[in-house]
Amino acid sequence: RLGALAGELVLDAYRDQLSQARELLARGDVPAALETLEALLAAKPDHGQALIALGDARLTMREPDRALDAYERALQKRGNDPSALVGAGLALVELGRYEGALAPLARAIADAGGDRGILADAYRGLGVAWRRRGDLAKAIRELRKAVVEDGEDASARAALGEALVADGGSLEEALRHLERAAAGEHPPALALY
Repeated sequence: RLGALAGELVLDAYRDQLSQARELLARGDVPAALETLEALLAAKPDHGQALIALGDARLTMREPDRALDAYERALQKRGNDPSALVGAGLALVELGRYEGALAPLARAIADAGGDRGILADAYRGLGVAWRRRGDLAKAIRELRKAVVEDGEDASARAALGEALVADGGSLEEALRHLERAAAGEHPPALALY
């Protein structure tokens, strides 16, 4: 397994295309990233990292069903890769399949190896899933962890603020999170609401 991963990471002939696609995603040029990823996957359909990046792009485009397909294909290729697990969990949350999202998100946390980005996304996904299932205490607990891992995640702060308001608990804490989430350039609608 390590040899296969090393080959994929170090000797990958598609490394430049993948790097370019990730850079395009980071800049917000999702259509160009999708074009690059689809070209890469046409040449190498089982490229695990490209499938994860494709899932990320599809989630950004609000296509959770297509994102889930990409993540599931990546998990078949890469086993329990935490990036693919968190992506699959987030796609399931977007699809309203909250119960199904809990296991991959929890597994992503267990396998994250301290990666704060993965932890923040997984905790946010768990928090939203628990909130939609009606368990405010668990939602608040997970969303607080998400904010600790990534204090700049406006979506996590907005979800935490909303859950705190719904819980009727600390309205001062809720207001602090909601104001911070609303202060960004592109605030989540939940924070403004």
